[in-house]
Amino acid sequence: MRFTDNEDRILELHVTNWCGVDVTDRVLGDMGEPGMFGRHVSDVREVLRRALDFAKYPDPSLGSTIRTSYRLTDKDHTSSGWYRTDGDMFMQTSELALAVKDGVGSVSKGQGKNEWNL
Repeated sequence: MRFTDNEDRILELHVTNWCGVDVTDRVLGDMGEPGMFGRHVSDVREVLRRALDFAKYPDPSLGSTIRTSYRLTDKDHTSSGWYRTDGDMFMQTSELALAVKDGVGSVSKGQGKNEWNL
């Protein structure tokens, strides 16, 4: 699902349930107004926060594991990533890549150089 806002930001995201079924429209379809290139909202970051909350605090009717995947683009930069109910996550910007896998965090600068475990 695609969202646009008043600052010309574009958010593309998918929320999937425990068996990989896309439930984005079910959980976010009430946000914003239909537009030419997706749904239009005042700030796409609010939509992203709500989508990440579904992964952090899943609705029992959707299952116990939810994953939110996203790509956020604005005039200055692009970031992308995903977050899953069990705490695993990945986020990438042009400067950093942050990840948590099985409780172990890592930060990479640039193209995988200078990696640290947290």
